[in-house]
Amino acid sequence: MSVIAKHQKTLEVLWIGKRIGYGFIPPITSGEEWDFLGSIHATRLTTLALNGIQCYGQTLATLINQCPALENVLLWGTPEISQNVLDALSALQRLTQLDLYISNRYALNNDSTDMAAFCRTAPKTTRRLCFRGAGSIGFVTNEVLHSIAKHMGSFLRDLVLDTSLSNSVKDMAWFFQQLKQLECLELDGVMCLSQPAFESLGRLQKLMAVRLYLCQSVTNEALDVLITQSHSLRRLGVVYCNLADPERFLRDAQMVIKHAYVKG
Repeated sequence: MSVIAKHQKTLEVLWIGKRIGYGFIPPITSGEEWDFLGSIHATRLTTLALNGIQCYGQTLATLINQCPALENVLLWGTPEISQNVLDALSALQRLTQLDLYISNRYALNNDSTDMAAFCRTAPKTTRRLCFRGAGSIGFVTNEVLHSIAKHMGSFLRDLVLDTSLSNSVKDMAWFFQQLKQLECLELDGVMCLSQPAFESLGRLQKLMAVRLYLCQSVTNEALDVLITQSHSLRRLGVVYCNLADPERFLRDAQMVIKHAYVKG
């Protein structure tokens, strides 16, 4: 696009895709190529958001490499997240937020090893990590969780996981124990939340906000553990988790948490 090329030296936000937002550009029709993205040299670009953009992994990697000031990277539905894309993300010295939505199981070539390697080399400036997957792709395996816990646990503050979590993950208590700096946690459709997992969350001294959505394994007893053990929690949301006694949960939670809500 000529408008991008014209302003690439001063461009700070680039948002292309279906979702309207600041810097929004209407998506190009499917018949047009996205190779032009690889020609962008935006040295001041801090935010890159691509939603449903059908570009090749090499093009995306080239774009990221040529935008060294990137802090916020949001890739939703990109058909190919190849190793060179992950390497380019690892090389960003100011990366603060990575929001990755994998729309099909072929985007990672059915191989989670690359994602685990990225988590081992992720910039220490990373504060928010969001892994989402359509359906039950399950690219976040135990190996990926181990990499996050061991190599990002000392600086990660905001974590979002959903059905991207592999069915091989049976419990997350050990994982939560390692996230010492975690402040915000959002879980969507995660089915392996045991009471020990909530005990681990309750021990996190900086945890301020938890949102649970469609997490059917959550029980009133497990939430009681979180509420009574945590001294830092300020916001707790439980949405469509099929609690046995939601009224009691809300009553007990509102006695000790500033903002607590339940729905469904």
